[in-house]
Amino acid sequence: MRKDQMDGAWPEIAQLIHMKWGKLTKKEVDSLKGDLDGLAKKVQQAYGCARGQAEIEYHEFQLSLRPILMPIRNRTTR
Repeated sequence: MRKDQMDGAWPEIAQLIHMKWGKLTKKEVDSLKGDLDGLAKKVQQAYGCARGQAEIEYHEFQLSLRPILMPIRNRTTR
């Protein structure tokens, strides 16, 4: 997932992160600022889950973002 695709939808994505992982603070989510690579680590730290479980949850979340990012991808490739 490219960062430029995420930037346009970041407010919505941040809200979805807060809804899914309520233990993450606004500051933690804002520190990601469109770069979700650190999300699994933050989930692991906040919830005390195994790294593998956090990565599975991260990848499932990333897949759920496709409908949100597709309109943005179409706009940037035209």
